[in-house]
Amino acid sequence: MGKSDLQYQLIKTLAFAPWEYTVKTLADLLGVSQITLNRNLTEMERRGCSFIFDNQERLFLQQTGWDGLNLKDATLRQMEILRFISAYPNGVKVTEIYSRFKDHKNEKTIGRDLKELLQRQLIANDQGVYGLNANFVIPPIQLDATEKSLLLEQLAVQQEMSPLKDEAKSLTAKLHISLNIPKNDQDTVVVHGRRPIEDLRRSHFCQRLEECARASKRILILYRKNEGEVSELELNPLGIMYHWGLDNWYLAAQDNGQGGNIKTYAVDKILTIKELGGIFLRPPSFDLEEWYKYSWGVYRSGKPVKVVIRFHNYYSTINRVKAELSIRETCVLREDDEGMIMEDMVDGLGEMAVWLRSFGQGAEVLEPLELREAVIKDLEQMLENYGG
Repeated sequence: MGKSDLQYQLIKTLAFAPWEYTVKTLADLLGVSQITLNRNLTEMERRGCSFIFDNQERLFLQQTGWDGLNLKDATLRQMEILRFISAYPNGVKVTEIYSRFKDHKNEKTIGRDLKELLQRQLIANDQGVYGLNANFVIPPIQLDATEKSLLLEQLAVQQEMSPLKDEAKSLTAKLHISLNIPKNDQDTVVVHGRRPIEDLRRSHFCQRLEECARASKRILILYRKNEGEVSELELNPLGIMYHWGLDNWYLAAQDNGQGGNIKTYAVDKILTIKELGGIFLRPPSFDLEEWYKYSWGVYRSGKPVKVVIRFHNYYSTINRVKAELSIRETCVLREDDEGMIMEDMVDGLGEMAVWLRSFGQGAEVLEPLELREAVIKDLEQMLENYGG
């Protein structure tokens, strides 16, 4: 059994049987020595996997890492150091940096990382206070559609020719996430909000899923809805989308185990992604943006209903509504003397009810009755929670 197959079986076993195996019993099951198993566990932890043990030394897989993306330990540490320093606009003392990373490496190692970052002029040191070097912060990339397409094509060529394939792949992934590629070139929908650059594992998974969707590659995933419910699913990935309210990314895919029905899967709940041989045929005329056109979030029944909401001039309600619905094509806003009327076709009234609750008395549902009653029920429960 090769290393990648062993690690996949290790993840699969722990996912389906949490809190059942110790290192010894797991090694016996997989037919390897404890030394080999521990070496693989250590390697997987360096790539972002997280394992925890109970008082009987039984394992639980808390989170998987970024398999297939090989980065040096020093690179990962320095990325975390830069992220930590960036949170302090006025700089942070070296003692605080040491304290933040004391569980990872000793002060000597962190000191060496800081020295290297200084040599690369990514940070500055003013009497023991470190801050980002503003003169060397790369501004956002502004390219038109043709330039973006040419850049990605050239990166693909260079990646194949480069002797540093892993580094080239990592660079391509970072740029690909940073660039807002036109819809026809990429099966990704950014509904609202930031892209997943702050989470390396999520970034890597989004990148892999996007590549598989574009190339129509079949995949096998381990999907964990909760601690005791794991499924191994064979999917045809169709694209990814971002939900601004839940701050998470989702995969739209056909489930080959259920007749090719198109479903939505939370990227954070995917433990592993394994590419299968062959390609699949995309559903005729499928368009990711059209598929979620009426969805308020990630839920989709295919039966949108007409929604009419009155927003009152209550604090900054009107401005907030305009800002949050500016990119929703199906929404019509009309201002009047009392505030604003919103009309839309919505699929996912439950998700919309949660959004409306955040407006308090600034929003009133006019129709449908189902949504109005859902909001009233929520408010009655809130009143009961506060002793009303």
